[in-house]
Amino acid sequence: STRTDTLFPYTTLFRSVALGFGLAMLPDVVIDNNPMSKDVSRLNLDNPVEAFDLGVCVQKRNLANPLIRAFWEMLD
Repeated sequence: STRTDTLFPYTTLFRSVALGFGLAMLPDVVIDNNPMSKDVSRLNLDNPVEAFDLGVCVQKRNLANPLIRAFWEMLD
């Protein structure tokens, strides 16, 4: 099963889209398992999205969080 804390950022982004604040590229599992899924339109692509570079940023104060620090150090 998928851990809730892992999906939290995705579900927050999904909720913003469902409320009309833009668009998002999200994993199918987030869309399929969200109670607000009926409120959004899904774009079905003929070809999957190709790999792309992704920028990562964090507020400096959040680097004190051990989980965020470990992730950040993994990126170096």
